[in-house]
Amino acid sequence: MLVLGRHAQSLGELTSEEGAVLGRLIPAASRALEAELGVPKAYVMFLAELEHYEHVHVHVVARPSPELRGTKVFDLLKRPPEEWVPDADMDAFAARISARLADGLGG
Repeated sequence: MLVLGRHAQSLGELTSEEGAVLGRLIPAASRALEAELGVPKAYVMFLAELEHYEHVHVHVVARPSPELRGTKVFDLLKRPPEEWVPDADMDAFAARISARLADGLGG
């Protein structure tokens, strides 16, 4: 998830500089996820409508298989807890993605 450093409810509220950073982060995050997970593509979603989350945050979500094309990727949220990735594995994954992002953005 890409989160703006200040509160804004709309992408239209971004400054030119913030938009430029977002424009660099989205493809870099997509490349990092695709490479790390070996998936064919990543989706980018901007959903700022939930109560208490009415601010700019952009989700970059790996699409693991053709069966989960489009909004079907949300079916992954319905998996039973025993199929969830353990916290330590998530932390290690986040570190690897962070390193890929740093490399992809020039450090």
